[in-house]
Parts: sequence; C-alpha cells; structure tokens
Amino acid sequence: MTLRTVLAALFVLVCGPAVAQAVVHSAEAARVRPAIRPLLSHPVVFYVAKGAPDSCGSGCDSWIAIEGQIDGGAAARFRKFFKPLRDRNLPIYITSPGGNLEQALAMGTFLHAKPAVVRVARTVATECGFEAQDSEVCLKLKQSSRQLTGDLWTRNAICNSACPYFLLGASTREIAPDATLGVHSAKVVTQFLGVVPTAAMLAAAARRGQERSNGLLASYLRAWAPIPVY
Repeated sequence: MTLRTVLAALFVLVCGPAVAQAVVHSAEAARVRPAIRPLLSHPVVFYVAKGAPDSCGSGCDSWIAIEGQIDGGAAARFRKFFKPLRDRNLPIYITSPGGNLEQALAMGTFLHAKPAVVRVARTVATECGFEAQDSEVCLKLKQSSRQLTGDLWTRNAICNSACPYFLLGASTREIAPDATLGVHSAKVVTQFLGVVPTAAMLAAAARRGQERSNGLLASYLRAWAPIPVY
C-alpha cells in the first residue's frame, strides 16, 4: 500500500526566558541551587482583576490580565472572553513568553478594531494565597471566569517572541523600564505523518513555512503600518 504523506506546519516563536541563567561552575552551588521552574509554560489564561483605587491609572482599579504561552486555541478563547467585556474598556496587562505566531496575529487583529490599551505587567492574584501564581490551584482560579483581586508588577514581566505582535495590535502600547520585550524571527515546526522525511523534504518544508510566516507578518504589519513593510 502506498503511504500518503501528510505535512502539517505550525508557526511558532521560540519561547524562553528573556535573560539566560548563569552557568553554575561550583558543585556546591549546583547542589544548593533550587530547580528553575518552567517560565509561564501553561496555556494562556484570561481573567478580570480588581486592585486598589488608581492601581491601573487615574480612576482605574480593574483590568484584563493575560498570562501564559499563546497556544493553538488562544485566539478563539480570547474572543469569547472579550465579548461580554467589550463595553467596559478595561486596560490589558500581559506577561507571556510567546507561542503560536498565527494565534498572536489573530488576537492582535481582533484587538486592533478596539481602542485598547495594552501594557506589559504581571498580575499577582490575592486569592492564590501562598500558592505559586502558575500553580495548578491558582490556574484553576484564573480559568474560573471569576473576577479576582490582585496587584500589578512590571518587574520581571515579559512579552517575548509572538507576544509583541499581539501588543502591536493595540492602539496604545506601554512598556515599563523594568519589563522585558523580546523579538526574534519565527521558528517553523514541521510534522510528517506516514513517512520518514529526507533532508531535502525537511529543508523544503522549512523554507515554505518561513516564507508563509514572513508573508503573514508582512500582511499584519501593512494593515496599519505608517511606512511600507518589505
């Protein structure tokens, strides 16, 4: 029976910490150093948070929090989450290592039709108590559709890889000096089903994927760029 080859190419940006960890040369230091937890590796979550008066600007005490890796279903969940909030005009605070490029572009396109303000910051939810903000318990709270209480922190907040393209979709974008914005080229991930690809097949798939991701970005930027994008 002839094998039918199916090629699926996913366009993502490499997700990693903005600052590389220092190499531990000392055996003793390696022994006592705590393990480094994955950085916001969970799928992106969306929730409304409420803080102290003026915590998100003059007269502002509530905001939309976005945190985590932009996964393959992020854009659909974002549109569904945003629908009942469209008349509240809440600012958006995001911290994300990046993720799926196409999903980030879809989220940014959706955002561009609204007078949205997006800032890079971490939301520390009070209801999580002593649990880590990315723990299973805390994530369930953030996925519960409840409004949570919390504080905003710009220190160590990140918007890397695919995240800046979502940020670009906002009409107003603000990044604090102690937050991090990381931009780099897309990484093409290919999956071959039913056949072991040759080197030539891998190279051709990577080339087509890169061309497509470049085309997606060019079209996205041309939609509202003040100068030509090549």
